[in-house]
Amino acid sequence: MLSALALTAATIALPPLMLGVHVAQGISEKAVAIALGEAAAIWRGPGVTLLWEIDRAGAAAPPPGSCIRMNVLIENDTRGARFSPMPLGWIAFDEFENPAPEIHLSYANAVALVEEWYGVTVATQMTLFERDILIGRALGRALAHEVGHYLFRSKAHTKTGLMQGHQKAVNFFSPSPARFEVDAAQRALIVSRLTPAPVRQSTY
Repeated sequence: MLSALALTAATIALPPLMLGVHVAQGISEKAVAIALGEAAAIWRGPGVTLLWEIDRAGAAAPPPGSCIRMNVLIENDTRGARFSPMPLGWIAFDEFENPAPEIHLSYANAVALVEEWYGVTVATQMTLFERDILIGRALGRALAHEVGHYLFRSKAHTKTGLMQGHQKAVNFFSPSPARFEVDAAQRALIVSRLTPAPVRQSTY
């Protein structure tokens, strides 16, 4: 039954997800662009289209028809430090376990992760472009993970894949996002949540 549902889900077009992106001062525009592209690439496979409007540098064209809207705040501080270990991204849930339509990403924590993994000496010797690539990959993969929490409407984590609770630093920086895949069963769940129920017609 699950395989049949997954097969059906693979043929259903989903509404796009429009991200209103708010970027703090002092954050690299290149790193932001890489992050958004990374998250979009991860969700493209399961059939979810990510679009975005960046409040400081212009906007993407509004998508036709209906879409899902949420905000992404890319912050240049470590306010997420109350969590352990310091996260790259997070999303809040209310008392009814509903996710807020707002994702926070910590640029400062991404910079710290680069310096921790590669060492401060090596990190400071990187070109700005090299640092932007690494920071962008990490933030983009964290964004894709938090989008998953929103779309699945769940705090739950898995042992592998995009919704794994704790990824190794090497997976955030690897050129390949293979550790951040969405499987067929997860795709089917998203379809069940995002596809409008058919309208019943009354007969007389």
